[in-house]
Amino acid sequence: MHKSNLHTLLELLRKEARKIRELEDAAQAALDINKDEETYRKKHEEKTNLLIRLPDLARDALEGLAVDMRAHTERGLKEFADDARMALKMDSIFYMSVLLAPEDDKKEGNALEQFITFLEKL
Repeated sequence: MHKSNLHTLLELLRKEARKIRELEDAAQAALDINKDEETYRKKHEEKTNLLIRLPDLARDALEGLAVDMRAHTERGLKEFADDARMALKMDSIFYMSVLLAPEDDKKEGNALEQFITFLEKL
């Protein structure tokens, strides 16, 4: 496994996770402060589209990783993208808003952040 590829992958995922956090925060602020449902929807649609693009964004960084790590990472990113596609297909703002919501409230971070933490430990 090439450490530089892993480092590149993790940095890319952290960057995208920060963008997602910013979009979620902006969406919530738009709704809470301004009662702006249109901006709330737009920010969640942006987050959803970012998740759909995540496998493509990570493609180059996956090159050179150990086969099992690459397969596991591709599978995880595909699941995020598939869930996001389904939310858009359903045109469900609720579904878009809960994408990445952690299944276990006792863990830190959303599902993408937990995934990054898992990859860091491999």
